[in-house]
Amino acid sequence: MKLSSGRALLVLGATLFTCLSAARGASSGNAATVGDTLRSATLDGTWSGTTRCLYDPGLWPDDVCDSGWNISIDGSSATIEMITRDRKGKETRSRVEDRPIFVRRFETNAVLTTIEGGNDEDGHWVETWTFSLSLEDKDHVLAHWNRVVNNTDLPLDKKGSKFSVVQMGELVRSAPPAVHAPDTGEGPGNAAALAALLLASPQWRVAQKKLEGVPDLLSAELRKQFASRKLNEAQQGAVDDAAREVVDVGRELSDPKEVMALIRDVVLHTYTDSEIKAVLAFQSSNEGRSISAKDVLVQQEVAKKMQERVARYLPRMKVIADSAKTRVGELETK
Repeated sequence: MKLSSGRALLVLGATLFTCLSAARGASSGNAATVGDTLRSATLDGTWSGTTRCLYDPGLWPDDVCDSGWNISIDGSSATIEMITRDRKGKETRSRVEDRPIFVRRFETNAVLTTIEGGNDEDGHWVETWTFSLSLEDKDHVLAHWNRVVNNTDLPLDKKGSKFSVVQMGELVRSAPPAVHAPDTGEGPGNAAALAALLLASPQWRVAQKKLEGVPDLLSAELRKQFASRKLNEAQQGAVDDAAREVVDVGRELSDPKEVMALIRDVVLHTYTDSEIKAVLAFQSSNEGRSISAKDVLVQQEVAKKMQERVARYLPRMKVIADSAKTRVGELETK
């Protein structure tokens, strides 16, 4: 069987890709499996344990510097309960409830951050908490806590004007990830708003346009199957009826309301309410609107650069294909 130059290149490329993939898989061995398992482990759930003091500013002489924690992570948000003890053993539990806590994860690591300000008897204060977490296995994380406080109205030479606390330890999973019940109340409304944002994106508009063109393509393909046959009036009528029915069914396929409902349901089952709210808040911000507008420009520029890249490489590929075609022809005559 003879191969065209284009098909020969595709076969050659597929063979090379298969060989390279096999080589990479053989060299990585079990380490890749262990790493993949760790990277895919969920951080959602409750983590408990104690962090030991690495730096104490000395502002609470009656308290033990080490702290106990119950940290509950749910997607991109978290709640924190802090447990402190004085030197007599009295325990005090306090929850961080006056500020949002954000979670950002990359592979095995995550950062929990919160920053807030307020006023008390010393004037205005600004406070930052940062938890750096790294999975040791699916049920243990290395934890590093850092607290930084700036009492902006206190003179720099006054104790407690600016201070930080640093602690490190290991936390153990004490509760599994939460199982979310179907959203009620504002959840569906937020999901519908996010679905609308997705539908308005350039990527979806391109996909929707292609989807809307499917019925006409199928109708044309149906008519093409009978184009070479001489049909009587009744036969032609049957073909026309079928072609129209295909178009009608295709319109149901791309019905905007049904597509919106489909995307909303996927959003509801994929994201938590807090994650949906975070996306909507970002998209409605100045930065979010600017990034959304620039996304289109980036896609256009990338498409242009890729076309230019293809144009540079195609002549070289054509020379290789033509050379192979010539060589194959020479070998046939021998």
